[in-house]
Formats: sequence, structure tokens, C-alpha cells
Amino acid sequence: MWNKKASHGGGGGAIGAIFVVIMIVFMLLILVNDLVDFSKNFIRECSDNLQCNEEQYCGADFKCHEIPVKEKTIVQEYYSYDLVSPAIIIGIALVCGSLILKKKNKKEEGREDNAYYQQYQQQYQQQYPQFQQSLDQTKK
Repeated sequence: MWNKKASHGGGGGAIGAIFVVIMIVFMLLILVNDLVDFSKNFIRECSDNLQCNEEQYCGADFKCHEIPVKEKTIVQEYYSYDLVSPAIIIGIALVCGSLILKKKNKKEEGREDNAYYQQYQQQYQQQYPQFQQSLDQTKK
């Protein structure tokens, strides 16, 4: 009955038995893990903040702890929105700019006495006589 020739691959039953043993060990590990977690719930005072009072929180050691109250120091920062000094600086800059432009215009008026300016003006009038006529009409 137990003829070696009749059974092909004689180790098939042993592999199945090893697989069954491994599955049983795996199931036992899962069961032990669940039992340990279940027993921890009886040891825990809390597992969530909702299980503690309003002034307490659930810590990492699964016990309710008082919430530490830190006194807040209010620091008032003073922001100055005083715009008088920037307005004075801008006003001085505008006055200086207008004085520079006024001085520049006076220098251009004094150029008519300059020989170089007169020579340049004559060359310009020779090249563009139509502008000279319009200038003469505006001066009258």
C-alpha cells in the first residue's frame, strides 16, 4: 500500500503540514496581539482627550493630565504713522528741484551773449530758414 513507485513526489504531504503549522502560528500571534491590546484598554485611564475633563488632556502614557496654563505677556508694539517728516523731506526736494531748474533757465537766457551760441544759432537759421520766419512772427 505504501509503495514508493505509486506515489509520485513523495514529500507533498510534508509541505502541506508545514504550511498548516505556519498558518496556526500566524493566527496565534494575531490572537495574542489582540489580547494584549484588549488588556491595555483596562490599564489605560484614557485613550482620547474626550475621556478626560475639560481642563485635562490625554497624555502619551494614557493618563489624564492638567493642561498647563502659561501666562501670556501682551507686548504692545507702537507703530508710528507720523508722516510729517517724510512730507518735509519731499517738500525740500521739490523746492531744491525748482531752484535748480530756475537757475538752469537763467543760464540759457544768458547764452544769447555767448559767441558760440550765436554762431550755432546762425548755422541753424541757415539750414532751416522756415523756422526763423516763424520765430520772427512770434517775437512781434
